[in-house]
Amino acid sequence: MLLRLRNCAVALGLLASLWGCSSGLDAIVATARRTASPGGEFDGSPKLDPRFQYIRSVSGGRVAYLALGNVQPATAGPINVWYSGDREVLKLQQGRLVGAAGLSHEWRNVRFDDLPSWDHLLKSDEERLYARYRDVMPGYRSGVEDRLSIRRIALPKRTALRGMPAESLTWFQEQQVGSAADMALPPAIYGVEVKNGAAEVVYGEQCIAKELCFTWQKWAVTP
Repeated sequence: MLLRLRNCAVALGLLASLWGCSSGLDAIVATARRTASPGGEFDGSPKLDPRFQYIRSVSGGRVAYLALGNVQPATAGPINVWYSGDREVLKLQQGRLVGAAGLSHEWRNVRFDDLPSWDHLLKSDEERLYARYRDVMPGYRSGVEDRLSIRRIALPKRTALRGMPAESLTWFQEQQVGSAADMALPPAIYGVEVKNGAAEVVYGEQCIAKELCFTWQKWAVTP
């Protein structure tokens, strides 16, 4: 199951060596998983270490929490590397998926051309076009090109967002344009929050393959 979590320092150590993470990862503890009810909630509260940052992810009826293990500098903005205890990794850059490993399907070496900034998108209602390139597993397809469009949308009827009002966010939908049927994926959804004049993606819905989709949300841990 995607993004299943358990306390597993050995797995984190293996991921650290694979993705170039810092040696402090073995200090991350108390990741948790919960079984979601049909309504998307679960009973009980996970015990998360407030010294670390987390994202809450939902996939296939499961709720999971991933810990931030590394921040990689990059020209287009820092890449946050999130780890589960089951050898699963998500890389997010400015809220977009730029890497996924340890899953039944994987994305590597994700890069964009002509990618608009969130600040620009928030100031315009126009649809924007750009390109994404990715290496895909299994089968190793290198340099898969996706032509993408993004536009502002109304508040979605249903999301996995928890702990904050959906109407407080500005919503965008990203979808492929002219992709072959075997490469077409469901649209991605982004919820953008503006605080002190700065735009930040705090919620996303993404499909790595037709049969492998998940949501993620920035999650605040109360000490």
